[in-house]
Amino acid sequence: MAFLQTTYEKKSFWTTAFILLAVLLLLFFAGLRYLDPPPENGILIAFGNTDPGNSLTLAPSIQATTEETIVPDESFLTETSYSLINIYLGILLIILLANNSKDASAPS
Repeated sequence: MAFLQTTYEKKSFWTTAFILLAVLLLLFFAGLRYLDPPPENGILIAFGNTDPGNSLTLAPSIQATTEETIVPDESFLTETSYSLINIYLGILLIILLANNSKDASAPS
């Protein structure tokens, strides 16, 4: 079995190969350009001294501060969690009872 049997197949093969080569060369030489590094956008902001390392002044020392952490009462957390559990269990019981009453009234 021959690869390109008719003249139409030969013409379409060479036309496709030429178009593919032209597109690849066009992308290689003219397309997909980028700047390395990319241009910076936005506003330039000066954050302090423009001559770092050459000044004679020292930064002021920072004193360590201690912070008190407030720990909530554990009995409050357990009472709240138990009340929430009781509420969820009550809702679940109501849903289960409603489903059982619907199943009982359905004809067999």
